[in-house]
Amino acid sequence: MLAPYWRSPGVAPEETRGAMEKDQEAETRVLKLTPRKVRTLPAVGGRRTDWRDEIERGLTLRVGADGHRSYALVYRFAGRVCRYTIDSAEDVSLARARARAKALKGQVANGTNPMEEKRRAAAVARVEAQRKRAETDRLTVRGLSELWLASPEAKGWRPATRRGFERFISAEVLPRIGAKAVEDVKAADVARFLDAIAERSPSSAARCFEVVRAMFRWANVPRKGGAALMTVNPCGGLRYVHKVERECTYTNDELRRIFAAVNRTEVADLVPFIAYTAARSHEARAARWSDLDLERKLWTIPPEDAKSARPHQVPLSEGAMRVLLRMRERTGSGDYLFSAPTKCPTCGSSGHMDRPGKALAFVGQGDPATDPKDKRADLGGALHLHDMRRTVADRLRGDLDVPPHVVDAGVLGHEVPKLWRTYMPSANLGEVRRALDRWSAHLDAIVSGETAQPAKVVPITAVRP
Repeated sequence: MLAPYWRSPGVAPEETRGAMEKDQEAETRVLKLTPRKVRTLPAVGGRRTDWRDEIERGLTLRVGADGHRSYALVYRFAGRVCRYTIDSAEDVSLARARARAKALKGQVANGTNPMEEKRRAAAVARVEAQRKRAETDRLTVRGLSELWLASPEAKGWRPATRRGFERFISAEVLPRIGAKAVEDVKAADVARFLDAIAERSPSSAARCFEVVRAMFRWANVPRKGGAALMTVNPCGGLRYVHKVERECTYTNDELRRIFAAVNRTEVADLVPFIAYTAARSHEARAARWSDLDLERKLWTIPPEDAKSARPHQVPLSEGAMRVLLRMRERTGSGDYLFSAPTKCPTCGSSGHMDRPGKALAFVGQGDPATDPKDKRADLGGALHLHDMRRTVADRLRGDLDVPPHVVDAGVLGHEVPKLWRTYMPSANLGEVRRALDRWSAHLDAIVSGETAQPAKVVPITAVRP
């Protein structure tokens, strides 16, 4: 039968006194504890002192010689005196300590030794920590990528960013070094597989390097309550310079040749649509008829398709409306504007046009000097849809004097810096509509070979009244 020590508030029985003295090594006094006493009771004579509570028998406030105060429960289990430390008196109130002591005494009365349970839990935690360390030692790049993509940091990524990261990891990284242990990955391994990618596409190699470097950098940072997943970042000393940022914009002559060359190709509608709206390639290819309000001449790009992960409204100019009405008359009213049975690697969805790489290469690589009958545009390489978007932005600012905030935030849908949001006016839909209407008339004049007449259109003011 249990004989809890707190039932004997006086001197402990002779057979347990030696164990108690060895365990406590402190002077013990009994009184009614109060919150004020908890804060002010001293260590008597400069020695560690235990102040036992008269209200909750067994609850003890230990005051160390250095002033540290902590709560504990002193009890007897199977003839032995045990001491269970509850918590620091600075972190736990007296009322909570009494409630905790009462619960612990209930465990003792039911035949459970809280101290043994605590030791058992600590042992289990040590084994689990050792298991995790062992798993970390065997962690592969594939396992690391899964942890990275499921991490709390990854929840803040934009959808387009996540899709890009997942695409590069699954298509480029895992087939080459996925089975390799993270601690065995060296800078030479990373450089070797990036060079292999660069032979096919230098820009893809540079983008893949950014993804791998971000993943290894994340793994190299110690997590809260644990060590880093890897000790050395193999990308730490690498500087990959294959990528060359494009700054190309198309001239008037190139625009005329592009519009002529896309006829009777699968991008016959896509290229003009992007040229009139300055939309991103994926945003245009993933556009749905349900996103369009042809009566109001407005296209609303939903957050899941927008790179900024927020809705973006694009006014439809006369040129854009001509393209849409021509498409509606020819293809009817399906789900997507640019329907196709392929699966898009950018968003992972099926039903709309994938990247039309072959068609764009066909359009841009014509050589009329070699073949006078060749009607393709001679661009010295493939047609780049993002260069068309860049051309629209450049012409709006340079040829039509559209204010930068209207171009960047309104037309292009960029996420503007905080300083802009604080001190510069925001672009309203009317300003964006007037800018795209002016660009539509200007582009029509360029394609037809006529001189544009921007003076006949009311100019946009930089600051609204």
